[in-house]
Amino acid sequence: MNSNIYIPQAGPLRNIVDTIWHVKGSPSFRTEHIIPKGVVELIFDLGGSNTMHALIGNKRQQLPRCFINGFNTIPVQLHLPDEQDYFGVKFHPGVIKHLLGLPPGELVNQMIDLTLVNDFFNTLWHQLAEATDFNQRVNIISNWLQSGHINRSRQEELVDHFLLNP
Repeated sequence: MNSNIYIPQAGPLRNIVDTIWHVKGSPSFRTEHIIPKGVVELIFDLGGSNTMHALIGNKRQQLPRCFINGFNTIPVQLHLPDEQDYFGVKFHPGVIKHLLGLPPGELVNQMIDLTLVNDFFNTLWHQLAEATDFNQRVNIISNWLQSGHINRSRQEELVDHFLLNP
């Protein structure tokens, strides 16, 4: 199993993104439990042919190739495929309202298909899938986020800092 992680250290990206990550290969386990932690992630299934399922409460869901994992108040159980290739972006909590035009409360205990929110995510998925390495994918995400002109107030940044640094 190979994994990469990027944590922005400076600049405007640092105020938007907590972590950019990528995992690829055969996991040594088939089930993963996600404990609620107040974050939102965009996750891209770059493998495309393997199916991942999630159990949120008593609701079972097949996950699309490009989805958002919202604020969870209950644990999520993921059933992982034999082979995986996932690329994700973990955001500061207050960013999603600016990024998607959705209040975070709309995302509670759901994994929403991003292509239903905005068809742009189909294009973004293709760009990420065609990239040849992790650094290219980080650049694609960085350029997209920085061109979106996400302007957050100082108060929003302070709330995120409080939530992420107990």
